[in-house]
Amino acid sequence: KLPTISVSQDNANQSLVLAPISSPRNKTSNNSITALENSLFENDLLQDSVSEEDKLTMAATIGSALLEENRQLKEQISILESKLTSTQCKLASSEAKIEELTEEEDKYNRRIESLTQELAELQSQIQKEKQKNLEIQNIFEAHDQRQEHLIGDQSIKIKNLETQISLLNTNAMHLKDSGTLETRSKVETGTQTTECHASPEIKFKSPPNIVLELAQMKARQDNLETTITRLKNQLNPQPNVSQRPVLHEQSTQTAITPTQTISRYPKSTPKTFFNRSSLH
Repeated sequence: KLPTISVSQDNANQSLVLAPISSPRNKTSNNSITALENSLFENDLLQDSVSEEDKLTMAATIGSALLEENRQLKEQISILESKLTSTQCKLASSEAKIEELTEEEDKYNRRIESLTQELAELQSQIQKEKQKNLEIQNIFEAHDQRQEHLIGDQSIKIKNLETQISLLNTNAMHLKDSGTLETRSKVETGTQTTECHASPEIKFKSPPNIVLELAQMKARQDNLETTITRLKNQLNPQPNVSQRPVLHEQSTQTAITPTQTISRYPKSTPKTFFNRSSLH
């Protein structure tokens, strides 16, 4: 004898609630269960007066519907698991890529910090170079001013020396004329006939102070010529400012004894020793 199976309306409703409605297959299963429920109500198969055969048929139909629904749910679970696995793989790949990007970001941040530090050092070096250039410029300006003052002083000294040399030349000419007259007078009187025949150039001794002053003036003239030549060379434009020479004055003293003698006809000393226009 087969067991009796009783299906109530609540169980049918519960089976309807368990069926998902997201997929077309689920909708088909839901529709079949709903149609089965409607047929039960229409044919009054839920009453106790229903025959055993009808109940078995109804139970078999409901079981088949539940099995189909279970199979569909398993398929959905399998699909969802596949999607979950794929999503997890994508998430792991994204996390690895995020880690790589983070490492790249850290590397670029370190590079930026290094470049920032180098830039600060270069700016500091530039400021130091500017300060050094300013100091060098001030030094050269002061040097140029000193040279201008020296040139002005030398010009004044040259003018004074020209005046003194002119006076000394005049005195020398007077001494020469006086010596010539004295020699002529001695020749005429016959007191120094032997000396006149012995040497065509009669030498005489100048006063010691005049000879010493002439020698000193000559030495000063040579020193001034050397100094002026150096000044001209220094005032010429140089290719590099940093190689400009520094002016040094050279003093040379020449010792002349007052007992030196000069010939009767001394060598003529030029009256113009310097060209004033060359100083400018």
